[in-house]
Amino acid sequence: MSSTSPKISLALSYGGAKGLAHVGVLQVLQEKGFEIGRIAGTSAGAIVGAMFAETMDAKVLDQRFRELISSDTFQGSAFSNFMHQGSRESSFWDQITCRIRDTLALYMAQSRMSLLSSDRFIQCLEMLIHIHDFQYCRLPFVAVATDITTGQDMPLCAGSLIQAVLASSSIPGFLPPVEMDGALVSDGAICCPVPVKYAHDLEENVLVAVSVPPRINPHEPIHNALDIMIRAEEINLSYLCRAQAANADVVIEPETKDVGWNEMHRLDEMLESGRQAALEALPRIQEAVENRHPWWRRLKTWQ
Repeated sequence: MSSTSPKISLALSYGGAKGLAHVGVLQVLQEKGFEIGRIAGTSAGAIVGAMFAETMDAKVLDQRFRELISSDTFQGSAFSNFMHQGSRESSFWDQITCRIRDTLALYMAQSRMSLLSSDRFIQCLEMLIHIHDFQYCRLPFVAVATDITTGQDMPLCAGSLIQAVLASSSIPGFLPPVEMDGALVSDGAICCPVPVKYAHDLEENVLVAVSVPPRINPHEPIHNALDIMIRAEEINLSYLCRAQAANADVVIEPETKDVGWNEMHRLDEMLESGRQAALEALPRIQEAVENRHPWWRRLKTWQ
């Protein structure tokens, strides 16, 4: 694609291990010659977005995730130990509940800010992201977090890149909120799971959202109050994802099957899912480019 063509402004959603599908989407966009001009990411999307803003190479992202998953740092972390239990889709809150039932985590949750410290998670982030400040990003990047004191979403685009991604990815109750300028900052998915409004850049660019909303399984049995609470959270987040993604020019929703939030070992499945979804979206992306920017079509005929 010509260097004079419009760029892609990309919004990458939350999603835990499902967010690995973002890497597959980025691979296809690069292979097809689309230039990424700006990325906004929430939670898993912030991790992938920061990695791409550093490297500008989706193949490097693939390699770094594989190195992380096989490392002692990751294998010894709670992220590999919180495994799916029971028949439900492996949602975060479902697994936390199972953990609480079987351990002393309930006491910890009442006496501490989080079940885990952030030290091991920071080590994992540093294996994925090799720059530590926004100034070294090779394209504009925004990590979206939530100020849990005010309830407002918080775009982070200056200062410590690792701290910003940590804040955007700190699942409430699981990892502690990050103190930033007197605020307690936590997971961006609380209020901005698909950060389309922060991906918007130049008017001529095409805004693409990649979203992995929760899968609502109507056949999943509901036995008690806890099941109702989990289902309500899934429904609420699903609606919020789709409402925010709808403001993009093109929405890509990879099929994430039953992949749990911590099942990083299913990287290949998620890469393929992201790739397939991106390939299916290519005609819509091309149409958005040409419909919104007829000058670009004329420019192509002159070259």
